[in-house]
Amino acid sequence: EDEAPRLAARRETMRVEPAAPQSPWQELYQKHVGQLGEGGVLEFAVKYQDIGKEIPRHSH
Repeated sequence: EDEAPRLAARRETMRVEPAAPQSPWQELYQKHVGQLGEGGVLEFAVKYQDIGKEIPRHSH
């Protein structure tokens, strides 16, 4: 018995909804962290990767 056609039909009708966040940290992760294959980092923080290459401003 070949299940491939039945499984293909099920995949076409399947709808996967992301789980609703249960905490602020889960919401932050879901909205701002990229895929693991791309590093799994906070996407908005990538622009700060090389902040040590510049002299920091005087803070006092």
